[in-house]
Amino acid sequence: MGLRAVLTNYAGYLHLIPRLIAETQRAIVPFNATPYFFVWCSAALTSGACAYIAFALRQVTPVTAAFMGLAPVLAPQNGEVLLSITYLQWVLLPALLVLLWEAIFEGHGAARCRASLQSDC
Repeated sequence: MGLRAVLTNYAGYLHLIPRLIAETQRAIVPFNATPYFFVWCSAALTSGACAYIAFALRQVTPVTAAFMGLAPVLAPQNGEVLLSITYLQWVLLPALLVLLWEAIFEGHGAARCRASLQSDC
């Protein structure tokens, strides 16, 4: 289906993130390297989400920020969620909630400061 698959739902879910990763893989990585590409993308996005949560909560206690940052990967599960592009939405959801919290309740979130390159953030 090509790029059309990115916006096609399956079983009621959009699967946007896994399909964008798969489309990127198809465009830039040889087919035999696909599993490695998927694992590295999952690791990078998971690490980024955890780091973002910890960074956003750094003004609380450092221990709390560290545990909250690790919460997406410390959640009880059987291991199939980690390093799989299929379940990235469950790992990225807490980061999205923190981003929304910053945008709504803090007036100027860290992400928006970095995006706009403001020096007074």
